[in-house]
Amino acid sequence: MRLFTTLTFSAAALALLAGLPACSIVLTDDPCGTTDDTGPPDSEPEGDTDTDTDTDTDTDTDADSDTDADTDYDFASMAVGGRHSCGLTRSGTVHCWGDDSDGQSTVPSGVTFTAIGAGRSHSCGVDDQGVVNCWGNDRFGQLQAPPRPVNQLWVGGDHNCALLGGGTVECWGLNDDGQATLPKGVQLTKLALGAVHTCGLDFDGLVHCWGADRGGSVSAPTTDALNSITAGSDNSCGLTAKGAPVCWGSDDQGQSTPAGKQYTHIDAGNQFTCATPGDGRIECWGKDDQNQSRPPTNVDWLRVDTSVTGAHACGTYVSGKSGGVICWGDNSSGQTDVPG
Repeated sequence: MRLFTTLTFSAAALALLAGLPACSIVLTDDPCGTTDDTGPPDSEPEGDTDTDTDTDTDTDTDADSDTDADTDYDFASMAVGGRHSCGLTRSGTVHCWGDDSDGQSTVPSGVTFTAIGAGRSHSCGVDDQGVVNCWGNDRFGQLQAPPRPVNQLWVGGDHNCALLGGGTVECWGLNDDGQATLPKGVQLTKLALGAVHTCGLDFDGLVHCWGADRGGSVSAPTTDALNSITAGSDNSCGLTAKGAPVCWGSDDQGQSTPAGKQYTHIDAGNQFTCATPGDGRIECWGKDDQNQSRPPTNVDWLRVDTSVTGAHACGTYVSGKSGGVICWGDNSSGQTDVPG
């Protein structure tokens, strides 16, 4: 089912959004590769049947010697898809690598980008004119972005949302579980898109989630005020004002049981979750059959991004005067082979 829905943010909500990054990447959004042509994505968490144990998975613990470390491209941010990855350089160039069977890694030429996001088998970016460009699989209309400038972009498994001028939010793409249907009567300040569900925070920091309720992923806590929100394949997490992690939803792989007590950033993936404590480390917990919960150590990490529909993750770190990237986990399609 394809859907295009709208929601309007108030002026106060826009003021809060003004302090957010240009692109909220999920988390992506979103262990599924490309979507097949026989029906909607499986209702079970993607990747449960993926037994690939590719030996090229990067578990090196030394960033200086790691062949997956990007030392040539000055990456400013990352987007992690199902079985592909994309990086945005400081000059506005986007490089994607990994699975390209639907064209999700073939970036439009001649476009300067300011933000990027990656889903199950599609990618999107905001160009220097504020217009969303999407490429890859369009089976559910996930490439049919609004033809107007946007202020912020969120990318999920097979659906996307964007903040337009005047506080209006529009969502498009797959909506078979209501994940692209915005709630009425709620003023939201932040959004997070998972594989098949969406969450947002209101003015008071209270959580609102909708879409597929895998393992209770949309059954959000009603008393915890959060400062940030992230949505994975079957769980959701957020951070309080003091950085304390709060997770809910499925915990069969330990993905909703945080390893630590305080973080500066958290990102829920496909049955695993990663976070940065703020001391240059990355901590991950949950499913680890592809080493996706084992980030390289001895790296001064800045941020981590996980796949909500895959089994890999990428992190950015400072490498001299440039931005370096290392990816780890499933490498069955070359999605952890950072170019450079």
